[in-house]
Amino acid sequence: MLVGREAEMETVESHVAAALAGRGGVVVLSGEAGVGKSRLAREVMDRAAGSNMVVASGRAVPDAVEVPFRALAEATHAVLRDHPVPSSPDLEPLRARLGPFVPQWARGPAPPAEGEVVVFEAIVRLLRAIASDRGLLLVIEDVHWADQDTLAAVEYAADALSASRVCWICTERPHMTRSATDVMSRLTSSRLAHRVELERLGSDDVRAMARLALGAETLAAPLVDLLQRRAEGLPFLVEELLSAYLAAGGSVSASAEWRLARRVADTLPSSFHELVATRLRALDTDARRIVRAGAILGRTFDWRLLAPITGVLADRVLDALRMAVTEQVVISSDGIGEDDAFSFRHALVREAVLAELLPPERAELALTAAEVIEDNRPGLPGA
Repeated sequence: MLVGREAEMETVESHVAAALAGRGGVVVLSGEAGVGKSRLAREVMDRAAGSNMVVASGRAVPDAVEVPFRALAEATHAVLRDHPVPSSPDLEPLRARLGPFVPQWARGPAPPAEGEVVVFEAIVRLLRAIASDRGLLLVIEDVHWADQDTLAAVEYAADALSASRVCWICTERPHMTRSATDVMSRLTSSRLAHRVELERLGSDDVRAMARLALGAETLAAPLVDLLQRRAEGLPFLVEELLSAYLAAGGSVSASAEWRLARRVADTLPSSFHELVATRLRALDTDARRIVRAGAILGRTFDWRLLAPITGVLADRVLDALRMAVTEQVVISSDGIGEDDAFSFRHALVREAVLAELLPPERAELALTAAEVIEDNRPGLPGA
């Protein structure tokens, strides 16, 4: 079941219904990693398929080498496996251009030239033909990683498909890449696309999600407290922590004695480790050193301490933190209400960073940090 997304679901379904009535458009599902964009998109796809709408989806990936129209071609290839290739007079003069999207029409290995408007028009006509009278729901996941051609096609199609039966949904992590952010912002500001921002779940929704996942009417208070503190409202982490809890032998019984709190709390899901590792790999060497030093200091840290801890110049520290903000590892003081402070986006992000350090590395970095704190913060109370 979908929990805590009633309003967002209603908004997206209204756009799908508008497309079925001939008023197509683009919907952007926006939010941080793990907040449930893919889950909401999947629910919309299931409902659309249940109403006999044609459904297609593709996913952009952070390839080192860009493949033109990768996510869009994946979507059209998938839908044409199960549906006949459309036969429309509008498509005949464009068959050569549509080879990357319709395998049966592929002629030669060369992809279309980047930014060629005729290719964008060919894509629009193809999507209209696939939609026909049934309507088409086209989902592009992780559009923040999309290649330039796909982004240009989305921007062109947003206006060209407004009088069609095509609803185009893009999921995005905001501010991941400048090009994707710029395109999505232009579309939403010009009202050619509607952005639906997904926030973290509230405490009642986290509790409801856990009850449904475990099939229990009530839950042990320590388990609920663990989920509230550790998942911080991210559905992805609620599911992962529940899996870790059950794998550790946890019980769904409210009367069961709580024995596994520390074991579960100290176990980070491997999928979350990989998510954080992917973000760290996008940083350069100095930026990774800065992030690790910040993790030693705590969930929230004073950036001015990082230069003496790491030996990196202060202006380079700010460049590194800017990279970490872009990769959604940390957030700036604007997001936490403290001057001169940065914070890890999630408590588990900090712990995943620390987990990458070997014990001697962690000890040495902690010793250096302690000395820097004593030098820079004289008079702090307590040991």
